[in-house]
Amino acid sequence: VAAKNDSVHPKAEAFEMAGIKVNVATAESFAVEKVLPFIIDPNDKSYVALFDIGFSTTTLYVVKGGKIVYSRDHEFGGNQLTKEIQDRFSTDAMGAEEIKVQRIADGDEDFKDEILLPFFKDVCNQLNQALTLCTSSSEVSEINSILLAGGSASMGGLPEFIEEELGFDVSIACPFDRMLFAPTVDKTAFNKDRASLLTVCGLALCDVGDSINL
Repeated sequence: VAAKNDSVHPKAEAFEMAGIKVNVATAESFAVEKVLPFIIDPNDKSYVALFDIGFSTTTLYVVKGGKIVYSRDHEFGGNQLTKEIQDRFSTDAMGAEEIKVQRIADGDEDFKDEILLPFFKDVCNQLNQALTLCTSSSEVSEINSILLAGGSASMGGLPEFIEEELGFDVSIACPFDRMLFAPTVDKTAFNKDRASLLTVCGLALCDVGDSINL
């Protein structure tokens, strides 16, 4: 794959400013494909939709037989929920995140009804539009199931809500269920962010090569 220096260098410089040396640069879809053996049976020939819900962009990957056959970015993400909380509670982005985590943990019904559910409905609409565009503009005929990744993926019942609204089997795309953890890893802290680490995990696997013992 070829990429413009203007696209690659600023990203590498951002890591270097944080004291992190960049050893591997690759296309995001290549990194995601590295993770697929941990979350999807490569012998499965049905079409599986993998949505990576980021802060401002949601990427749809359609996977068949362990390979990505379609991908497209959509301008929608968790920032919509963050902005709603910021406006409602007159706070900044960090404060909005703290409020979201605390209110969900407390089971705040007003927060759920007034803020979470409208966001969930927007997510469903966006995912449905993305799937419609995919099946109408590509050779993908029928989606069999949905996998979710990204910061919003496992939030407060979102997978269950999407499953009920769209009628697909929906689950979290988590490659770590089939991996061993070093004893120094705080699994409780790790589990809070595991849904966000799909692409990061793929980047880590880029140095492993093609021989992965499952």
